[in-house]
Amino acid sequence: MTEVYVLVRSLGKRCGMAEYAGFVADRLGGKLIRSAVELPEANGSPAIVFAQLEYGIYGDKIEEMVAELVEIQRRGHIAVGDYASEPDVYRGGSEILKNYCILGPKYWEPDTYLLPLIRCALLEEPDLGPPDHIHLGSFGFTSPLKHHDDVANLAIRLGVPCTIIATVPYFGQSSEERELQKLLDLASSYPGLEVIWERYLTIPEVQRELRKCSHLISAHEDIASNWGPSGSLRTMSTVGRPLIACRSRRAAEVGAILVNNLSEVTIDFLEMHCSPNPAINDNLWAYTNLVKWLTLSIEAHRPIKSLIS
Repeated sequence: MTEVYVLVRSLGKRCGMAEYAGFVADRLGGKLIRSAVELPEANGSPAIVFAQLEYGIYGDKIEEMVAELVEIQRRGHIAVGDYASEPDVYRGGSEILKNYCILGPKYWEPDTYLLPLIRCALLEEPDLGPPDHIHLGSFGFTSPLKHHDDVANLAIRLGVPCTIIATVPYFGQSSEERELQKLLDLASSYPGLEVIWERYLTIPEVQRELRKCSHLISAHEDIASNWGPSGSLRTMSTVGRPLIACRSRRAAEVGAILVNNLSEVTIDFLEMHCSPNPAINDNLWAYTNLVKWLTLSIEAHRPIKSLIS
C-alpha cells in the first residue's frame, strides 16, 4: 500500500484541525507532519499527502497553502487538499487550490473529491449513564450560526442546569467574540449555566464533559448553500445521550431528534426522549477509497487528475 502522510500546520497545538488530522492519520495508518519540507524525496515511489487546508491556520493567506502544495509535488508526491473552509465564505479559493492538488472539500463542489468529516473516536472508558436529573449540554464554535444563546435561554426557561462548551478559535473574529459575550452575560445572571471557554478541550475531554448531561441540544442554523456535515453535531452524537436539534440537514445527518424551534422543548418532551443518539457512519470510506484509487493509478501509471474529471 502506498505510504500516507497527513500534513497539518498546527501540529502540536491544542487545535481542532490538529486533532482532526490525528484522527485521519491514525485511521489511515499515516504519519503526521507539520510541513512539506519534512517529506522525503519520492525517488519514484510517491506517497499520498493529505494536507489540511483551512484559512484560519494559514492566516487567511491562500498563497501559503499553494506553497505547501507546490512543495509536496516538487518532492514527487501526490497532494490531496483536505479542505475545511466554506466555499461561500472564501469564494474563488477552491478554483485556485484545484490547480495544485486533488481538492477534497467537506462541502460538495464541482471537479473535486468530497472528503466528508470522519467521526471522532468513541470514548474507551465505560459510560456510567446520565445524571438522575435533567441537565442540558451543547458544544461548538462561538459562531452566530450556532445560536448557543438559544440553548442557554432554553435552560433558563426550563429552570435546569446547562453546560455549554463554547470553543473560541484562536483566529476568532469580532462576531464570535460577541456571541461569547452573550453567553457570559447569561451565565452571570443564571447560576445554572456553565460556559466552558477559557481552556481548549480535546475531543475526549469534550465527550467526558457532555456525558455529565442528560440531553444534548443544538440550535445550529440550517445552511442550505453550504451543505456539509457538522463536526460539533457529529461529536455530540458519539456521547451516548439523546441529541435534540433544530431542523437542518446537518442535524438529520447524525440522526438527531428534530424540532422546528427550541420553543417545542419542554420538561415533558425531554422526559419522553431519553434514548441515546443512534450510531452514525464514520465516513472513513471516502478516505480509504481515495487511497485505493490513487494506489492503483500509481501502479498503472495512470494520470491522477482523471480520477476527478
